[in-house]
Amino acid sequence: MQNQEQAKFGWVENFALFATCSLALSVSLGVAMVSISCLLVVLSALFLFIKGQTRELLSVRGLNSLENPVSSDELSSVKRQLSQSGLFSNLWTPWAIGAGLLWIVISIFWSISSWSQIGAELVRSARILVIPLVLYNIRSEEQVLKVIGVWVWGQIFVILSSYWLWLGMSAPWALSEEAVNHFTPYTTSLDQPIMSAVTFGVIWFFKEHFAKVWGKWGGLLVYVVLALFLVNVCFLMIGRSGMLSMILVLTVIGWWTLKPKFRKLAVFIPFIIFGLLYFASPKFQDRISKIPAEVSEYKKGKIETSQAIRLEFWNRSVQAITQKPLLGFGVGSWPQAYIIALNGEEGIQADSPHQQFLLWWVEEGSVGFILLVAIYVSILLDAYKLQLRAKYALISTLNVLFFTSLMNCPLQGAGISEFFCLIIGAMMVLKPIKKINPLIN
Repeated sequence: MQNQEQAKFGWVENFALFATCSLALSVSLGVAMVSISCLLVVLSALFLFIKGQTRELLSVRGLNSLENPVSSDELSSVKRQLSQSGLFSNLWTPWAIGAGLLWIVISIFWSISSWSQIGAELVRSARILVIPLVLYNIRSEEQVLKVIGVWVWGQIFVILSSYWLWLGMSAPWALSEEAVNHFTPYTTSLDQPIMSAVTFGVIWFFKEHFAKVWGKWGGLLVYVVLALFLVNVCFLMIGRSGMLSMILVLTVIGWWTLKPKFRKLAVFIPFIIFGLLYFASPKFQDRISKIPAEVSEYKKGKIETSQAIRLEFWNRSVQAITQKPLLGFGVGSWPQAYIIALNGEEGIQADSPHQQFLLWWVEEGSVGFILLVAIYVSILLDAYKLQLRAKYALISTLNVLFFTSLMNCPLQGAGISEFFCLIIGAMMVLKPIKKINPLIN
């Protein structure tokens, strides 16, 4: 019966892996491909669910057909084991995500936004479902490594394209409006350095794997690739958030590298790296030096620079929160809440506060804010249940996600959200190997 089942449903796992690898590649190559790949991921998860239900039915029927029928308690136990054979067991993150999204949907009932805005925000919020979908679609370490491999190769292609553009060469495949001026072939000068910093961390913690699969010179190639990512983020790009993200990643790597008795010294690592970059990278120095001036401009009423715009949005968001602190204004209503907070003053057009926590707090109230914090805490707690390399790769990624959430809305952004969610979901598959009950194989 098992062989017949594999022959009948074996294509489902292959399709799920293909869909996930498609998403892993597309997060580096533009939003249009991401949307198509997300649809494939959803479809493959649906097929896997149908297969799981069929498998459970066939297993129970098989037990009932035995010469010595099993008891109802034993049948219930088998059903429970079959339902828990997926990768959601013993993880907090999928349930925290479910609770957060459920609350967002409930907030429709008191939203002050239009239906079109509500729909658009629901779609943006639903991007975080990529985490449980990836976690559901890929079931083995071998599959995870294939997905990560495709993901890394996509980012390597982007980095090489960036250097190509920096050399002044023509790149017809570069679709971004910032390709020529900021050497970002597909995304923006804000998103790409952040993605590169995350990729740097994942490659580092999986460097033994990549050294092995990249052939004879794999060990050397790993460090060459790491150097290309580091130089690109800190010396070619202008993304301040990306540069600071790289510092966070290097700090986690420093913690990993130091012997346990010296790990207390890791607290000095970000300050040392910050100082080195400040004096070594003119672009980093320029971007950091502009912060006080941009803050000063905002205090004078000038809302023109990126930091001044953020301060304006954050200030108005806090004012909006004080008006509806518990339930918020409802999903999709941040633009209206911003206008209300202006109280007749002149503002600027915007659709988000450029801060993930404030967005949820304004729209979903304190309940939504707590649920969002719960998602981040759940990811951290789940990281400690993983294999060592996956644990540190996930902590590194989470650090960047948390920091980016203080400056932008990465969980709502097209492309960048799927980028983060895919690697988080993939890492969570890499739990320590345990003995499996043969009844559920």
